[in-house]
Amino acid sequence: MAIGLPVEGPLRLEDGRYVTDDPASGVSLSVSPLSDGVQIVVEVAASDAPTEFQFTFASEGGVLPTLLNSGEVALTSESGRDLGLIEAPWAYDANGAAVPTHFEVRGSSVIQVVDHTSGDYAYPITADPSIKNCNLYTATCVTFSKGEVRNIAGLSGVSAVTKAICAIVPNPALKVGCAVVLRPVVNSVKSTFNMGSSQGKCVELKFNRIPPAVNALIGWKVVSC
Repeated sequence: MAIGLPVEGPLRLEDGRYVTDDPASGVSLSVSPLSDGVQIVVEVAASDAPTEFQFTFASEGGVLPTLLNSGEVALTSESGRDLGLIEAPWAYDANGAAVPTHFEVRGSSVIQVVDHTSGDYAYPITADPSIKNCNLYTATCVTFSKGEVRNIAGLSGVSAVTKAICAIVPNPALKVGCAVVLRPVVNSVKSTFNMGSSQGKCVELKFNRIPPAVNALIGWKVVSC
């Protein structure tokens, strides 16, 4: 999968990161390869810099970004194969104050909107969209937001919990068998949601992507978010 960056220009290697900048717009960018994906950090130098940053995606099977309720973006091929997940974005100013930011999806592009002109923020502004896969593409990881975790933790009954969890799973192929693979372990999974809710954290479910147990639920845990 190829990723088009919002800042055009040659990348130079600095301390293990690939860095480029555009002095005219006051925006610089660094790309850090990770073991399970890539972290892209955008730095905004001044109030007259852009507030939207476009990332384009391409692959032989096409790329369909889908904006999730959690603020994340699921990346799938046109055939429904999972390609990755863009974690919910964050942005902070030079003093550590949070800056409003969110994703928008337009065709095969993902736009990160950083509302740095909406308040009295100290520059530079640092924004971070991180793209990850799961277990080197051998699994699909679905992250439930803090709000979703709280809602599911407040439910009772196998059917209600199963329905709520499976409704949030973004991939159509996973939705089909979600209830079947979830029911045998739903009590343990529900305990994980209870723990995540009490800690104010998210929950991640991991579905297998390789034979013979394709789409089997193989893990669940509390994760920071």
